[in-house]
Amino acid sequence: MATIELCPALTEKLISVQISCPLDTPKVQNDLPSGLQEDDLLQKISPLFSVEKTVYGAGDVLPKKRSPRFRLLDKIYFCSDACRSQFKHHDSDGTLASTICAAEELYLKCAGEISEKDVPANETELLQVFDRKWDSVKEWGARVFRMKPSKRPHHYPTVTADDYAEIRYVISTLHNLARSKAQDQSQFGGVSAGDIPFLESMTPDEAMRFEIEAFNILQSSEMDKVKRYPYLLESYVNIYKFVRLVSPETWLPFVTPQNIRDIIGRNLTNAFGTWSDVTQEGEGREYFGFGVYPSASFFNHSCDNNLKKKRSGSGYEFTTLKEIYPGEELCISYGLNGGEKVAERQEFLREWFFSCGCKKCDFELQNL
Repeated sequence: MATIELCPALTEKLISVQISCPLDTPKVQNDLPSGLQEDDLLQKISPLFSVEKTVYGAGDVLPKKRSPRFRLLDKIYFCSDACRSQFKHHDSDGTLASTICAAEELYLKCAGEISEKDVPANETELLQVFDRKWDSVKEWGARVFRMKPSKRPHHYPTVTADDYAEIRYVISTLHNLARSKAQDQSQFGGVSAGDIPFLESMTPDEAMRFEIEAFNILQSSEMDKVKRYPYLLESYVNIYKFVRLVSPETWLPFVTPQNIRDIIGRNLTNAFGTWSDVTQEGEGREYFGFGVYPSASFFNHSCDNNLKKKRSGSGYEFTTLKEIYPGEELCISYGLNGGEKVAERQEFLREWFFSCGCKKCDFELQNL
């Protein structure tokens, strides 16, 4: 696995599960017995947009077992020449690698903590400040990009470590959007649901364009998140400014305040975390990063889920847990094991900005 893995969306198997139309939640077409694995049934989806711990700058300590031989621009390291070649094929014009390195250099100058004193907690006042903050970025851009580069540092945004993780995700997303546009993103535009092919029959480039179409209709939770955590307004504005400073010319049509807000907002409740495997009881898991898998985002949550997901490299495999009948919705769990009390589950799921109405919750709430 490369230090940075930003793969096109690929599907290895898709037989009985209808996930071709992003406007609907996935439902089965035929009876599915319990225990079906990828080779028999489902799909392995690689992330369209992802972020992992990636770039090492001057003075950084390389992780153990990380070979310094396979690298790009002296800052992006890979475990093998094959991994590096795969990344270079994905980043054929070199804009992703150069932007990642530019972002690393700028982060060293911008890293810090933001102040919450200017962000009101009152929702009415927050909404008023919200519009003013985003309107101000236009003035900021017009002013900064008229300056000589030597004078710009005084106007650099402050970004936290969490902001920087979000920035790397935004950068990878912008690269995929620009790459897809160059390959004619409009192929699936206006096609009726019944005419859209299954992912397994698409080429990698077609699958990429399809996943972007799916990504574009994912719900954004930006406003919900900012209302709950007002300091994020300042973070998101700073993320936009940072990304605008490092983006190459070919990406600029996509680097608008609204587009960056949408990219961030769609990640908030649709991303899948990437964690280390647990080999023994009580062992903690290490957080590696996250990816947005647009097709997989259309699996809804159920506290009595009939699918389970398992990470496989940078992708995910989905396996049936019980017999599923035609027309039945395919559901995963959003991080619960099913043994929690209904009140605990409801509280946990509020972080995703919904109240669970699955059959299990309805039954338990009626019988409290």
